[in-house]
Amino acid sequence: MGAFRAISLLVAAAITPLACLAAEESSGRYTMSPTDGGVIRLDTKTGAMALCTRKANRWACEDMDDSQRLLMSEIDKLRSQNEFLKAQVEQLEETLGLGENQTDASRPGATLALPSEEDVDKAFDYFERMLRKLNERLEKLQKERDPGTAL
Repeated sequence: MGAFRAISLLVAAAITPLACLAAEESSGRYTMSPTDGGVIRLDTKTGAMALCTRKANRWACEDMDDSQRLLMSEIDKLRSQNEFLKAQVEQLEETLGLGENQTDASRPGATLALPSEEDVDKAFDYFERMLRKLNERLEKLQKERDPGTAL
C-alpha cells in the first residue's frame, strides 16, 4: 500500500505542472501566428511579441522590437514627470501666494507701491549716518595705531 501511495504522489507531482500549462494555454495568454521561418508569439497579457524559430534542433524565442510598446512606455514616463512637475508648481504657487485661490489683493506684488520721496530721504539720511560712524571709527583706529599720522 505504501508503494502505491508513493507512486501516486509522484504521478500527481508530474501531472500538476502539465495541468497548469494546459490551463494557461486554454486561458489564451499566448497566441501563435505562423510566419516565414518560425512563429510569432503574442503575450495577450503584456502585449510582448517574440519570434520563435528552430535553431540546432531547438526552438528559441527572441523578443521583437515593439515600437508601440516603447512609445506607450515613453508616454507613461512623460505623464508621471508631468504630474510631478505640476505638483511642484502648485506647491511653489501656494508657498509664494500665487495659487488660483488667492485674490488679486492678497498676491505679492499686486499692490506694489513705490516709496515716497520722504521714505527715500529717510533711507539716505540713515545711510549717511552709518558712513559717518564708520569713518569716525576708522579715524579712531588709525590714531590708536599711529598717534602721529591722520587718515
